Amino acid sequence: MREGLGWLFSMKSLLAALLAGVVVFLTGCSSVSRSVAAGVDFAPVRSIWVEQRLADNHNVRDRLVRALRAHGYQADAGPLTMMPEKGIDAVLVYEDRWTWDFRSYMMELEAKLRHPRTQALMAQVFIHQLPFRGYSTDGMAEKAVQTLLPRGAVLAPGVPASP
Repeated sequence: MREGLGWLFSMKSLLAALLAGVVVFLTGCSSVSRSVAAGVDFAPVRSIWVEQRLADNHNVRDRLVRALRAHGYQADAGPLTMMPEKGIDAVLVYEDRWTWDFRSYMMELEAKLRHPRTQALMAQVFIHQLPFRGYSTDGMAEKAVQTLLPRGAVLAPGVPASP
């Protein structure tokens, strides 16, 4: 038998430190941020073209189209050269980043909404998630559309957008 209970307190301290480390690991920094160009009116936006990326090996393009349609937008996808000349109100351009931590998952999704003729940036959203929890690929597409295109939002110049 050991002298005193000093070893018990050191074990409790070690366990507390280990538990704190696990909590920090699991709560890390997942983030969603959005910015909107001053004075952009989303109310007239009805039809969106999702620009096809050549490196889209996970069908993110199709998931974004489904999410847009679920929110009531007319959406199609393809290369910009196939975009109709009329009837498109905005172009959605995206960049997805994937990683592998015992499974392949989307770590980041950046989506930008641009004017179809001038390519002026209308709004953008950036989503970053942690490993082992967060959104599925469909969930990331849904979150991007929800955050990027609030129905009927009109922002006055100088008013920051909230996620």
